[in-house]
Amino acid sequence: MSASWLRAFGLIVISAWLAVGCSAKKIEVGGPCTLNSDCDQGLVCTWGKCHQACHTSVDCPAGQSCVQTNSGPICQLPVEANCKNTSCSGGLVCANDLRCRSTCPSDPYCTTGQVCVGGVCADPGDLEVSGQLPQRNPNLATDGGQGNCSESTKGTVGASCLLVSDCNQSLACSMSRCHDACQATADCPAGESCVKINGTTVCQLPDESDCTRATCSGAFVCASDLRCRTTCLSALDCSSGQVCVSGVCADPIDLEVSGQLPQKGRSLATDGGAAAPARDGGGLKD
Repeated sequence: MSASWLRAFGLIVISAWLAVGCSAKKIEVGGPCTLNSDCDQGLVCTWGKCHQACHTSVDCPAGQSCVQTNSGPICQLPVEANCKNTSCSGGLVCANDLRCRSTCPSDPYCTTGQVCVGGVCADPGDLEVSGQLPQRNPNLATDGGQGNCSESTKGTVGASCLLVSDCNQSLACSMSRCHDACQATADCPAGESCVKINGTTVCQLPDESDCTRATCSGAFVCASDLRCRTTCLSALDCSSGQVCVSGVCADPIDLEVSGQLPQKGRSLATDGGAAAPARDGGGLKD
């Protein structure tokens, strides 16, 4: 067998292997994924599935809505939308109409064309003539059959909740409690901070912020100033106006002249006076 023939045969094998590799079928809408590159062209990987990207709900297939997520707006799959018999994923909440929706303090937090109603985003076509979402949750009290929960039966700030609709209007349900919605700490009552939890910004309640004697709950960690704070890689992970310092979000007014958080934890090791992100053994509650 001549050397030239062997070289030609080798080239054929390599070309065939490359053709197979390059033509490997990409994952379609709804298929499992880890990276955007796992999905077919034009699709994005969100919540472990391939989704169609969108700017508004008219970009999506009939019956699907364009929802805002931490990684950008996507067309919500039918299996992700219904919360009649299951909980919502990806930071979405189950609204009055038993549909998983993204939370919002105002319209700009929703995708193009949507409005913020009762703390959740909705397309105008989803609303009743009253301007509210239909009331399809049999466990919620109704007001004259109009599909609006009676405000007198809804939770005030600090009350327990499972859904946004369990709370008074303009409040958000986060970490199973009703909170004031916010964009920045200036929107919150004195002494409270605006914190970002799973893409939603709410005013942190006083009993959620102090970690002098208790561990922090939810997504918080105990920072060096003994305050429960959200973790961050950059200021983009924090609410408006906050900065990312030593891996936690903080309002500039909370910082010392050194630009670090105060060191109030006696058991915390210090690094030249800089803040440590968490206490030993008490930073993050499982």
